[in-house]
Amino acid sequence: MLSFVFWCKTTAETASVATAQTANILVGPPGRTELLMRFDTRSVLSPNASLEKIHYEFGLSWMLDVNSSLFTYLPPYDFFSFHNPGFTPTLEFPDAKRCKVEAVRILCGESVSCLFDAVTTGSLNFANDSLQENKVFEKIKEQSIKIVSCGFPGKVKNGYTNGSIYLQGSVLSVMCGKGFSLVGSTVLTCEETGRWSDFLPTCIPDEICAPPNISNAQLTESNYTLGSFLGVSCLDGFTLDGPSVLNCTETGKWIPELPECNKNHFFSTAIIIKTIAAVVSALILLVIIIFATVLIGRKKCGRRPTKSDMHQMAKQKAEQIYYVHDTDVYDNASC
Repeated sequence: MLSFVFWCKTTAETASVATAQTANILVGPPGRTELLMRFDTRSVLSPNASLEKIHYEFGLSWMLDVNSSLFTYLPPYDFFSFHNPGFTPTLEFPDAKRCKVEAVRILCGESVSCLFDAVTTGSLNFANDSLQENKVFEKIKEQSIKIVSCGFPGKVKNGYTNGSIYLQGSVLSVMCGKGFSLVGSTVLTCEETGRWSDFLPTCIPDEICAPPNISNAQLTESNYTLGSFLGVSCLDGFTLDGPSVLNCTETGKWIPELPECNKNHFFSTAIIIKTIAAVVSALILLVIIIFATVLIGRKKCGRRPTKSDMHQMAKQKAEQIYYVHDTDVYDNASC
């Protein structure tokens, strides 16, 4: 029992590893470093739960049976040789201050595990073994340094990485194979946060865009690599409908959308529309001229005659009378 509690305490310091190794048993809530023990019913055990609750309500609920055990046993032993649901552990930690055995107090001092083993087993040798093991563990812990690893960044399809060390400060360079171009950062650095400085780049084919299929068109370039520009024009007798310049993107598509080359027709819709527009414009201009002429004529007829106008009118009248009289004379003579 003590070993189980001690294991939970030490693995809580490496929550990510413990969680992966004890799926569905230990769970760490977001934003917290400690691990909580979860019942088989998915409810979570309180961090302040007593040892009795931990053993009887939590521990026994996860007890394995012969079908779920992953252990392999050598004859004459089997699963039931070590299966004892009726085992009653010692659920109280002894108090070192209340220990009346002087040899135990001298040996264990403040070590809870040593004191527990001494009182539970009655063996000072067993308690001393636990004490020495704890001292070795603490010494190793003090001498250890924190190692930050970013882990394997992953494989680069159609490329490769130079470097096999993934610890803090390590630098990896990424390159692409022949016929491929790199998109992203060429250098990755393992930072103190345990993350790589950038996302893993990708390698895409040099000729990433397929040749555009545009009927009755001429292409100014035959380069279909990433970022290239392609000019489009139509053959004689055809008109371009759409953009005249295309760009090859990293998605393997040309942007904007491909244009079309439409055949020129004498009575095409565009020509008909232009002709109608010209006729309408001419009619409008003619109407304006006629209207202006009528308006000017009305203004002239509506003004009062001057003395010069009256003299001219009298002269014209006299000429008309003379012409009529002269005609009558010749008519009578002929008779």
